[in-house]
Amino acid sequence: MEVKFFRSWRGFVVGETVQISCEAQEVQVRGVTATRVLLDWPWGEPDPASENFWDGTLGLPRDPTSYDWRNIPWRVDPDTDSLTAGDICIVGIPPVEAVVRKIANYIPAADFGRLPRPEWALELCYPEYLDDEEAGFTIYLDSAEPVQIEVVG
Repeated sequence: MEVKFFRSWRGFVVGETVQISCEAQEVQVRGVTATRVLLDWPWGEPDPASENFWDGTLGLPRDPTSYDWRNIPWRVDPDTDSLTAGDICIVGIPPVEAVVRKIANYIPAADFGRLPRPEWALELCYPEYLDDEEAGFTIYLDSAEPVQIEVVG
């Protein structure tokens, strides 16, 4: 797979601020470890033709103060530290601003083990963590996750 990076694409520009959000949805906790909560992910499906395995879950940090939350736009209610396997929780992205760090195009579409395979992505970072090169997260523009993105400046 080749990845090409663009300075701008379809109204998105590197360095500009966007507001992202995703309507919250009820999901079930599939399992927990000492450090992660595994949620049955409601968007997308495993790709039977993939070279990569995806089990239909998303892992989030159990510790609400974990550094990893700088790299995840999703928020959970109740907090992940109180969840156990079988619990029902709410997952979504409350409206939040982030800065576009990169605009990526995957050629061919990326094989991450789930459908649909993304072709375009925004690499984003919360403004307060821009000095931290390790902070940030990716939103796939053509994924099944119904993330809303609005350019705000």
